Amino acid sequence: MKRHKTNFNASFTLIVVLFSLAVTNCKQKDIENSLNLNCNNRAISTNTTAIKDIKNTFQLEIPASWRRQLYVDQYASKLHCADTVKELNDTYIFNLSWQEGELTLDSLFTHGLKLNALQRNESKIISTKSFTTRNKPSYSIYSKYNSNGVLTHDMQLYITNKDNSFYRLSVLIFGYEQIEERLCEALNIFKTCKLLK
Repeated sequence: MKRHKTNFNASFTLIVVLFSLAVTNCKQKDIENSLNLNCNNRAISTNTTAIKDIKNTFQLEIPASWRRQLYVDQYASKLHCADTVKELNDTYIFNLSWQEGELTLDSLFTHGLKLNALQRNESKIISTKSFTTRNKPSYSIYSKYNSNGVLTHDMQLYITNKDNSFYRLSVLIFGYEQIEERLCEALNIFKTCKLLK
């Protein structure tokens, strides 16, 4: 009788572990899925350099040839970068920041982001999504608009922290061609990012 009880306990434990993994994987939807993208096999440059922000809140790998600018103040640490060798219609602007302050991903916050996106010229929201990434509550908004005659795609990602701070990723893509490819490349760069807070 004791042997059957042990087998039952082991089976029960295995079921609980598998169920927990399945639930965790469902909750940890990646950014690409939140944007309905298929970014398989979209590699970034093999010649990369590690960049760490001034406040030591994040570190990531970006192509070594990119122009980059770091910014810091009392409440934020930011990285702005892009491939300035390419034409604007062939590249994108990648902005990552850590910001001090509480961020609550509630309907008031998301409604404000949507209103802001729709105030731009000829704007359209492509997708919005609340999800979990890196075990942190997150929200993405992806929109497009016309800026001085140039079609601009704007993807923003907000990731909350427990320490009264948050991360914000912004990717700006200009033009009409290879939008998904450039967005996927930017997201692959973000995959190299270590969030240190």
